[in-house]
Amino acid sequence: MHHTQLQNLIVMEKPPEPQKKPVRDLKSLPTRQYIDQTVAPILLKGLQTLAKERPPDPVNFPCQLPIAE
Repeated sequence: MHHTQLQNLIVMEKPPEPQKKPVRDLKSLPTRQYIDQTVAPILLKGLQTLAKERPPDPVNFPCQLPIAE
């Protein structure tokens, strides 16, 4: 197999989809569990990026992050 064919094969392969945990009815969760399961992971990723990049305007920085996740 040639190098370019191998690269094309690697690009075409998709990583396995992460299995999501079954989500209970969000309204029935206690507040802490609700926040831990819905908002906290996204906020933590944003804060990690903020700490890494150290932008001059950290308050508005999250507004510039992609909403893809």
